[in-house]
Amino acid sequence: MTELLFSGTLSDSDQLSRHLAAAGLSRRASRTKARLFGKAASALAVADGAAPGHPTLAFFVPGRIEVLGKHTDYAGGRSMIAAAEQGFCFAAAPRDDNQIVVIDALTGETIVFRAEPELKPPVGSWANYPMTVARRIARNFPGAVRGADIALAGDIPPAAGMSSSSAMLTGVFLVLAEVNRLSSRDDYWRHIGENKLDLAGYLGAVESGRGFGELAGDLGVGTFGGSEDHTAILCCEAGQIGLFAYCPVEFEKSIPMPKDHLFAVGVSGVKAEKTGAALDQYNAASRLVSELLELWRRETGGDEQ
Repeated sequence: MTELLFSGTLSDSDQLSRHLAAAGLSRRASRTKARLFGKAASALAVADGAAPGHPTLAFFVPGRIEVLGKHTDYAGGRSMIAAAEQGFCFAAAPRDDNQIVVIDALTGETIVFRAEPELKPPVGSWANYPMTVARRIARNFPGAVRGADIALAGDIPPAAGMSSSSAMLTGVFLVLAEVNRLSSRDDYWRHIGENKLDLAGYLGAVESGRGFGELAGDLGVGTFGGSEDHTAILCCEAGQIGLFAYCPVEFEKSIPMPKDHLFAVGVSGVKAEKTGAALDQYNAASRLVSELLELWRRETGGDEQ
């Protein structure tokens, strides 16, 4: 993920599109993202009464492409990954209380809740992801409960294997981390700091409910996954395929993408759901692999990941 300085407004789609293209997005993707940022900014303006195009914070959070690997990052291993040009465009503004408002700018659906350690997210709803983030921040970083108005608009297909849920979780975290000035806290620097690899590992732990170092875990969103998705979102670079290892997250190398090649990603229409029976099967596989790895280490004395 690259930080960009943009002096214009999100409603100026032409200027924003050129800025995004200069950062590495294709022209088509840049135009699409500029329109989505405009929709998010407009939805935010309606919610908080601000001037359109003037949110305090804005993030583009991409989806993930797994180029080579089995996505068993919850048990270690490695994979080749890339960031997609599809993703979520976030526009946000801080509040003076602990209320968090999240608006889907394309559907108008809105959720409202308060940032607090005992928050109980609903399972099976997209509200689970932003609420889980807010709860984990409040638990791991006491006092970090300042709220925000957040609007998002995306072009990443849901439940299609491109990490739409992890992208949403990551985007909400980036907003709340900035609003609550986590980077200025000693406890944040001790565990995460400026290291994007550590942040990817932490967000994987937020989603799965695992602890991260001394930062205690909780229920997560209900899936016992890893941090491959968050690593692609935060650490992959434009024009590069990244090779990473997991448990912990480690960068191994970048592989330049040939300029005359691109990834053609097709959505089959088969939903990659992780609710109900599908959730139970996914979590059972995760637990079995972890147990198998632990047995192997115990019998061989190895430290394989």
